[in-house]
Amino acid sequence: MPKSKEELLICAEHAADYIVKSGSTGFVSFILDMINIVREKKEPEDQKLQSFYKMLYDVRDSNLEVIGGGKSLKKAYNGFIDGFLKISKKFPLKYEIGNEEFRELNLEELYYVFGWVRRLVKAREYEMRSNSKNRNECPDAQHGRGRKVNGGIFNTQLQEQLKKLKEKF
Repeated sequence: MPKSKEELLICAEHAADYIVKSGSTGFVSFILDMINIVREKKEPEDQKLQSFYKMLYDVRDSNLEVIGGGKSLKKAYNGFIDGFLKISKKFPLKYEIGNEEFRELNLEELYYVFGWVRRLVKAREYEMRSNSKNRNECPDAQHGRGRKVNGGIFNTQLQEQLKKLKEKF
C-alpha cells in the first residue's frame, strides 16, 4: 500500500538523522543517481527494485572512494546500507531491505524519500556549520545587511510540518 507524503517525510527524516550522525553525507546524491538509472529500465517494478537493491549492496565492496570523501565516505555508506537499510542477499538474485520503514517503498517513493534526504542533510550540515561558527546572521549579498537564518537553507514550513508529525507519532 502506498505511503502518505507525511510517512515518506518521516522516513526521509530518519534516514537523514542516521546519515548526518555517520559524519559523511556525500553518497546521498549517488543513491539518487542509482535510482534514476534503474527507473529508466524497461522492466517490471519488482525487477527494478531488485536491481536497485543489488546496486546498493554491490557498491559496498567497490572502490567507492572515487566519488570523493575517501575512506570515511565508504565507511558511512557501508554503515548506511548494512546498519540502517539492512540490505541482505537472500538468494543468488534476491535482495531484501530489513528496515521496516523502507521495506514496502516502491521506486518512486524511494526517489521521493532520498530527494528529501538530500535536502535535509544539506540543511543540517548548514545548521551545524552555522552553529559551529556561532553566527545567527548571514550577509545579504545585495544590500550588505544581515538577515536572520531560521532553521537552515530550505523552507521552514517543512520543519514545522515535521515537528507536527513527530508529535502525532
